[in-house]
Amino acid sequence: MEMIISAKWLKNVILLVLPILFLSACAVSKAPETSTLFVAGDAQKTGWYRISFEISWPKNQEPSWYMDALLADRVVAPVFEQYRGNIRFWRFHRRANRDAAGHRFSFIFYTSGLTAAHIVAAVKRQPSLQKLLSEKQLVRVDYADPLVNDKPHIEDTSDPHWPLMVQKTWPSFIMGASEMWLGLIRELASEAQKNEKKDDETLYREVQKQLSDFWREQGQHPLLHHLNALFGYEEMIVIDRKGQSMRF
Repeated sequence: MEMIISAKWLKNVILLVLPILFLSACAVSKAPETSTLFVAGDAQKTGWYRISFEISWPKNQEPSWYMDALLADRVVAPVFEQYRGNIRFWRFHRRANRDAAGHRFSFIFYTSGLTAAHIVAAVKRQPSLQKLLSEKQLVRVDYADPLVNDKPHIEDTSDPHWPLMVQKTWPSFIMGASEMWLGLIRELASEAQKNEKKDDETLYREVQKQLSDFWREQGQHPLLHHLNALFGYEEMIVIDRKGQSMRF
C-alpha cells in the first residue's frame, strides 16, 4: 500500500516539476536582447552617434547628390520614424570633397546607447541599403559603436570655434532644417510618382533637381528672410571662399 501511495506521489511531483523545468529551459535558450550588450546603467546614457554612408564618386564626375536624398528617404527615414520618440536631437550632414572622406551622407543623432544599438541594427537590415551596396553605389557604411559614448554633451558635435551658447543651441536649429529638407524630399517624391512609377535613380535625380531649384529660386523668402527677421533684420557679415567679407 505504501508503495502505491509513493508511486502516485512521485508521479504528481514529476507532473508538477516538468513544466517548470521546461519553462526554465526555454528562458535560458532565448536569444539575448540587444540590451544585454550593456552594463546596467550604460544603456540609458545619452550621447551623439553617427551613421555615415560613403557614396561612390568616380574620377572626373560630379558627386551623385541625388544619392543623399535617396538614402534619407529610403534607408534612414523608415528607421528614424520608428525611433523618433527616443531621439532628442538629430540632423543630416552632406559633404563631397576629393579627400579621404570623399562623398559622404551622414545621419547624426543624440539618444541613449540602447536606442543607438537598435537604430544601427535596423539600418543594416534595410533592403534599400543592401541593394545599394550590392550595386556598388555605396563604397561602405560606417556605423556608430553604441558601446562607446564619447560625445555625451549637446555641444559635442557643434563647431568648437563657435561660442559655447551657439554650440549648445545650434542642434535645435539644424534639426528643424533637416526635418524640412526630409519633408520636401517626401513631398516631391510622392508628387513625382502620381502618374507613373519611376526607378530610384530617376526619381531621386528629379527630386534633387527640384530641391536645387527651390533653394536657388525660392529659398530667400521662406528660409533666409525669416531667419533674418528672427534676428531683427540686422546685417550679417559673410566671408566668401577667398576670405573676403561682405554684408548680407
